[in-house]
Amino acid sequence: GPLVQGHQPQTGFFEGTTHPARRCSDCGHVFFDAPGADVLDRYYNGEYPAAAASWYNVESDYAAEKAGERADLILSIASDFGFGQPGARQATLYHEIGCAFGGTVHELNRRGYQASGTELNADAVAQGRARGNDAIAAEPDTDFLRRVGRRPNVVFGVHVFEHMPDPVGYLRDLASCLATDAIVILFVPNAMTLFTAAYGFMGYPWFAFPGHLNLFSPGSTSCLARAAGYELVGLASNLNGLEPAATDFALNSGVETPVMTRIRDHLVEHGLMAEELVLVLTPA
Repeated sequence: GPLVQGHQPQTGFFEGTTHPARRCSDCGHVFFDAPGADVLDRYYNGEYPAAAASWYNVESDYAAEKAGERADLILSIASDFGFGQPGARQATLYHEIGCAFGGTVHELNRRGYQASGTELNADAVAQGRARGNDAIAAEPDTDFLRRVGRRPNVVFGVHVFEHMPDPVGYLRDLASCLATDAIVILFVPNAMTLFTAAYGFMGYPWFAFPGHLNLFSPGSTSCLARAAGYELVGLASNLNGLEPAATDFALNSGVETPVMTRIRDHLVEHGLMAEELVLVLTPA
């Protein structure tokens, strides 16, 4: 049904038009109806690059601190599932979906791992390749993996999955390109974060049409896995520091009704104080 807070429908706005968001009452998944390809093309070739210029650039992507932290995180998660041990680096293939300029892919290869990446922004890929990174390509992920015959063990995407109009269909198609022992690591916004309880979705930076079409909840991640033919083997949350005061507000608002008490208890008990979810999937 429609996503409503404070008796007001929560909507996105693009090109002079409002777009209502919806939420599943069972699992808490928040989503917008997928726009046409022409809308997405105008957004990603116009508004998005201009709005993200301060951080979406080749220098930022290849900065040692950023690329190093992301590589460390991916390797740590992969290691938890038995991949990428130092003595078997060449036995594990990594692939990043939505790799942007390729900074993390470059860092993994620099450390001796085997990594590739794909990105639909051809200009970003060209800038990355100009820095000597020939492990990235400007084409759809599955097209690339099938063309080169690469079957990765570890696929990862950092805030890419929420941009996809059809995440279930994407995962189904990806499964045929994976190694027999493979995991998919996805970093996505959390639809159940306390930020939205304190300030509402309209104030949440990651509630953004048409850039973010799906906001996953802890409950909807298992639904996603099941619908796509995967198993959810890992789920965690990260604090991204969007607004620490949101936590204080939601937990100490002074509203003492039975409903508010239940909401606070639920949020605390289920650890939903983080803005970001990290899910790990494997084909069933």
